[in-house]
Amino acid sequence: MEASTASAIASSVSAIVGALSATIAAVSARNSRRSAQASEAALRETRHQRQADDARRELETLGAVHDEAMALVRALATDLRREPAVVERCRNALRRSAMISGLATPGLTRLLQANQPLEPAEVEAIQQELTARSARLHRLLTGLGTAPK
Repeated sequence: MEASTASAIASSVSAIVGALSATIAAVSARNSRRSAQASEAALRETRHQRQADDARRELETLGAVHDEAMALVRALATDLRREPAVVERCRNALRRSAMISGLATPGLTRLLQANQPLEPAEVEAIQQELTARSARLHRLLTGLGTAPK
């Protein structure tokens, strides 16, 4: 084989190896981009799910606070004179739930300090405060596409 033929073959092989290397690098870069995009999508989904879980948990807690608040309203109206211990149990349960949930509204504060039955307007204000928070959470869940059924 002539030197020029061998040199031409070596050049061709080198060009082919270079082209294969470039192709492999391009495929590798594309796979890296896809992997990065998949990771970003998974991270977005995880954040989305965490937001939904947090909102659902807050909504559950809000329901419990509402129930305990209404139990205290009833206890103040019916048991204040007969069974003050019932009122205090209700008050302590509401205080604990409000503290754990971090929920502090003017209406709940007033209710926790009450030593007599609340006026209907005060009860309505508490219900409106809690309903407004609940509506905000429902809007958030609806926006996330995970509204409770």
